[in-house]
Amino acid sequence: SLPGAIRETKRADLLLWGGGQLLQDISSRLYIPFHISRLALGVALRRPTIVHSIGAGPITSLSGKLLTRIFLNRASVITVRDDESREVIAACGVERERILKVPDPALILRPDNSFDVNHCLSALGLDLTRPVIGIAVRRLFHRKHSLLPIGLRVRLGLISSSQRSRFKSFQIELANFIDYVVSRHGCQVLFIPMYSERGQDDQGVGRQIARLASSKKDIFHLPVGYNSRQVLSIMRR
Repeated sequence: SLPGAIRETKRADLLLWGGGQLLQDISSRLYIPFHISRLALGVALRRPTIVHSIGAGPITSLSGKLLTRIFLNRASVITVRDDESREVIAACGVERERILKVPDPALILRPDNSFDVNHCLSALGLDLTRPVIGIAVRRLFHRKHSLLPIGLRVRLGLISSSQRSRFKSFQIELANFIDYVVSRHGCQVLFIPMYSERGQDDQGVGRQIARLASSKKDIFHLPVGYNSRQVLSIMRR
């Protein structure tokens, strides 16, 4: 809630703002205002603010460029995770000499050595003597300029027929690929969800693809709820 956010920001010694592609407006015109409001709150309450290892772009709207310029220039420190993001926010009017490139925080993640990966996979029904291909699939072709966020457009059924058709074609192609690697190479397939919130539902997308494949008995789904280090442990295996 806004009162809660104000209360916690006032208590903070420093506001760290970051985590992913926070500055883009290709999915929704409301995306940048929604996310940058946290940074704006820190600026308004005169707290030191660090823009931490963000991704940016594309930013095409005048409002998105204006908000980016105003509030990033007021941040204490600005860091991005790649050269392209630096160019995007510099083009919006952020002072280039203040923009530092740093590694993506995901690169410091380490596997959870206490997590029993074999037990996890065996419990799902996988044969540990056979190769496993992990697939982390997201909804595709829904990202286009719109006022409404993706999740809301999906829930309201506002995805165009052409987008639905392209996504269906993608699902069929991936199902065919799964049948190929299972039949030719004896692989098993594990769908790994990255997002579980309503409107994204990676697990639901994986199950849709599995229904299109012939080799259903060789397809498995990792339940939601595992943390990033546990998922990294599974991928490392």
